Amino acid sequence: MKKKDNENRIVSPWYLTAGPEVDVAASSRVRIARNLAGVDFPTRLSTEEKKALGDRIVSKFLAAPGIDPKDWVDVRLIDMDEPGCLSLVEKRLISPELLQNRETARVLIRRDESASLMMGEEDHVRIQAMVPGYDLKRAYDEAESLAKILEAELPVAFTEELGFLTACPTNVGTGLRVSVQLHLPALVMTRELKVLAEALQKGGLAVRGDHGESSAAAGHMFQISNQCTLGVSPQTTLQELGAVVDQLIERERAAREALVRHSRLALEDRVWRSLALLQNARSLSEQEAVRLLSDLRLGYALGWLDKEDLSWELICRLWAEVGPGSVQRREGEILEPQRRDYKRAEIVRDLFAAERGKE
Repeated sequence: MKKKDNENRIVSPWYLTAGPEVDVAASSRVRIARNLAGVDFPTRLSTEEKKALGDRIVSKFLAAPGIDPKDWVDVRLIDMDEPGCLSLVEKRLISPELLQNRETARVLIRRDESASLMMGEEDHVRIQAMVPGYDLKRAYDEAESLAKILEAELPVAFTEELGFLTACPTNVGTGLRVSVQLHLPALVMTRELKVLAEALQKGGLAVRGDHGESSAAAGHMFQISNQCTLGVSPQTTLQELGAVVDQLIERERAAREALVRHSRLALEDRVWRSLALLQNARSLSEQEAVRLLSDLRLGYALGWLDKEDLSWELICRLWAEVGPGSVQRREGEILEPQRRDYKRAEIVRDLFAAERGKE
């Protein structure tokens, strides 16, 4: 009985805790792409070969020294319903592209959802680690440690001339993608972000929505990431991206101060109206919910909301639960849009009520 309880233990998700520079930085993520030596890239493998490759990677990783299999959940996307798969994308545990290969796609997820190993995308395996706030070194150390564990168990495609080999040429070298998720409402309101984003992109950095390529920036959340991996060391990548993120955090804080000086009453009214709507609305679209939560996050960071009635954990939990996948997974079925909006509003009200119940 004790063993069974241990295997089904409940672990609090990583994103419910606050990290460094949390007023602006939501999270830091590092992703590492690896491929096995002597094995074709996934696009050239048959369905059965892809499944066998996934079995091989999973079995070797879970049996490796330093890995406790009970800390990981093995998910085959073909066995998961559509809302469940979509909720994994919303939590950034898998990429939207992985869903395109659902028949053979597989993912190992750490129980606190801070790390995952994706199998079945364009590379054999993509290892990622996420931490709250702005802490690139911690995220990198975690992802790199998982990569080294896998590399000790399986032969990895690598050459002295190019480094780690990947399916996409832009990932060749380190196979490293480093990103920070930033909440930048003031830079959007002051219309400074567009100019800054263009400058960053010219400098070789990507500025995208919070789910990466082709995604919109919902709730003023932006993902800042590196694009160059060949001939650049991981340390240089971390330093260069870190220098840019430092500047963006400073600019966002300065923009917030300017808004408070010139438009405090209007901004306060916006924050409090958003709180009232979230607590009482009977219907909420995803777009409206994240816009209101963005206002709530800003108001909390500015110290305008009573922290005895509204915790940081609640704001983070709300953000994680309003996506269509998460809403429908709670209900256990696909919902038509209007009913989904009703359920989203109900979930939000229930979470606020649960927070009040802690008092």
